[in-house]
Amino acid sequence: MTMPSVESQPKAGEESTAVKREDLLFASIFVAAVALTISMLVLAGPLGQLLPSGHFRFFPSVYVFIHHKPTEQMRYLLAVAFALGLGLVFALVRTPRWLSATQARSTSVRWLGVCGLIACVGVAFWSWEAQFENFGGEGSTTHFGEGDLVVAIVIAAALFYLARLRPRWFDARLLLTRRPQSWWWVATAALLTACWLLPSIFRAQNLGRADPYVTFHLQFTFDEFVSVVNGRTPLVNYTDQYSSLLPFLVWPVLSVGGAQVGVFTVTMCALTFVALLCVERTLALVTRNEILALALYVPFLASSLFFIIRGSEPFNWASYYAVFPVRYLGPYVLLWMCTRHIRGFRPHGSVVVFVCAGFVVLNNVEFGLPALLAAFVVVLTGAERTAAGIGRVVRNLLAGFVIAFAAVSVLTLLRAGHLPKLGLLTYFARLFGEGGYGLIATPLGGLYMVVDMTFGAAVLMGALRYRDRAPDETLTAALLYSGILGLGAGNYYMGRTHPAGLVVLFSIWAISVALLALLALRAVAANRVGARLSSLALVGGALLSLGVAATSIAQVPKPWTELRRITTSTPVPAPYAIGAAVAFVRRTSHRGEPVLLLAPLGHQIAIDAHVENIASVSNPINLLTYEQLAEALETLKQARGGRIYTVQTYPEVTAALAADGFKSTLDPASGITEWWR
Repeated sequence: MTMPSVESQPKAGEESTAVKREDLLFASIFVAAVALTISMLVLAGPLGQLLPSGHFRFFPSVYVFIHHKPTEQMRYLLAVAFALGLGLVFALVRTPRWLSATQARSTSVRWLGVCGLIACVGVAFWSWEAQFENFGGEGSTTHFGEGDLVVAIVIAAALFYLARLRPRWFDARLLLTRRPQSWWWVATAALLTACWLLPSIFRAQNLGRADPYVTFHLQFTFDEFVSVVNGRTPLVNYTDQYSSLLPFLVWPVLSVGGAQVGVFTVTMCALTFVALLCVERTLALVTRNEILALALYVPFLASSLFFIIRGSEPFNWASYYAVFPVRYLGPYVLLWMCTRHIRGFRPHGSVVVFVCAGFVVLNNVEFGLPALLAAFVVVLTGAERTAAGIGRVVRNLLAGFVIAFAAVSVLTLLRAGHLPKLGLLTYFARLFGEGGYGLIATPLGGLYMVVDMTFGAAVLMGALRYRDRAPDETLTAALLYSGILGLGAGNYYMGRTHPAGLVVLFSIWAISVALLALLALRAVAANRVGARLSSLALVGGALLSLGVAATSIAQVPKPWTELRRITTSTPVPAPYAIGAAVAFVRRTSHRGEPVLLLAPLGHQIAIDAHVENIASVSNPINLLTYEQLAEALETLKQARGGRIYTVQTYPEVTAALAADGFKSTLDPASGITEWWR
């Protein structure tokens, strides 16, 4: 569960005082871990107070959901900084000769390495056992059982034995030189991906049987995308919670196919399909072997679509479209582009890569910024190791982002007559992260520690390979990309450390695991694994992690069951039964009138009622602050509208409207209250 195999063994005749590479690796980890622990205990509190607080004026009824955790947030930032800093040291600094100058120094390094190995194994064991604990009133945080661990050990042992046999299909380029046959393996990956995505396709007519996780979260993402069809423009007059650019991509589909749940979920699954297949193509580029790429892809696929809720109506993060495809599509397309760039395929110029990275950031900043940093590092690994080479990469980065921003600016100018407001890009991220809305205290231990250790391992191994100019730069680039993306995106879980939230990171974790396991398998096949405990721990940890990821394959959906579910109709549940709401809004407004419709699925209601909903949020529960309320009323005034519809709003909203002179009428059929003056 920790790190992959080393690349080489000491040469014959090497002095007995020489420091072994794996010893130095574990010794460095131990020293960094001690320094990090001290920093967390001493510095995290004072530094955490320097983090911005947002100064949001939340409604008093929201206070129960506010939980500031600056110290915990700073601890994670310190951990990420230490991991990236250690990777930078490994990449740029060679092993000092003075470490091997005397027997005493070599012995000290070896003992520190033993301490580092014990620490890594101890933390892994602790985090595995801690997943079975409950905390903060939440349910069990279990993701894997003891039976999964037994199966993982068997899988790891089988992989070790298989690698020693060096089967013919393990060789690189075996199938890439036979293109017609290679596409059979791509087709197999596509078929498996489609099968795993079937549980994430819904119609309004079968939501009645869906898990509450689906019916609750779908209303937010669905209405955010529908808002563009209703005339809103993200980054201008709409504050998106999840995605700023993907709604523009889906806009033509919803306009032609209709703003319906079925059209939306099929489109989301299609985009998720593209994102996942980009990883499969990346693995093919790294392994240069279609069979091996498919073998690594299947555990990745099962981990990415890990079912948090199992049974007759399962739920995974592909059914919460704010994760797949909203957050993952851009980073995975960018990963594929980066590996192609390093391999020398199109796009040849790094400017194109950075243009894509700019779009990824402008779509979702939480996963976009780590993806941008990862792409920058990857491009650096393929550039000249000179100041001029680094300067060229930096210039291309700036040029790419400027081009991406210019393209988005043209889009918003043509659509809304305004340039993008970058403050809206981070508004909800700041509302949660700085304002503390919806955050949960982080448990002291948990499976997240193993996940983060894996990301750190990917960064360190990528850095070592870069320093040593190891062959196969594509593998080095993929390791660095997955590790950096995982560490950066991990802040998403560390904010709201809900047990189900960790599964969001399983997808990136599975990529790092696959790449580390590939290193381990190659080392075993080449007989580069010594009898030293540290060397065996590196290989065993990587293969065991792949075994754990592979246990998720048992969750494969039954396609015939899912097709029957999709085609079976049930009564449409609330809030998706909008007929009464549409009828009431039509009856009390005139066609094309600008209104403030603060209701679940408000923009879909507005489209069917032929009015323009000027609300800048996807759901009334997202209108949390007095500033948001004042801005909404000002927007309605500027649009020369005077009619407001509310349902399920906070009491402060209705109190403010009444105090402002609005009169109200309740429609019993829809539960909507109309306000006018």
